[in-house]
Amino acid sequence: MVWCAPWRVDATEVLQDGVTRLEIEVVNLWPNRIIGDRELPEERCSTRTNISRYHQPARSGEHTLLPSGLIGPVRVVAMGDH
Repeated sequence: MVWCAPWRVDATEVLQDGVTRLEIEVVNLWPNRIIGDRELPEERCSTRTNISRYHQPARSGEHTLLPSGLIGPVRVVAMGDH
């Protein structure tokens, strides 16, 4: 699991010779989840928090979702022997 920069994972321990299946799961940012839950009925909400900052519309009328997800290129890089 990677949750902050530099967004890199050393997979040396789990890679095997031959075909290896690599799966990447991407999740949303917490503020985006709170903003999204605001539109749902309470029983469908994913978040339970006392943070009210994102529960009310911003002065402009709505909160803007933050850029989130897999942004930019994904590279698998073979590291040399250390």
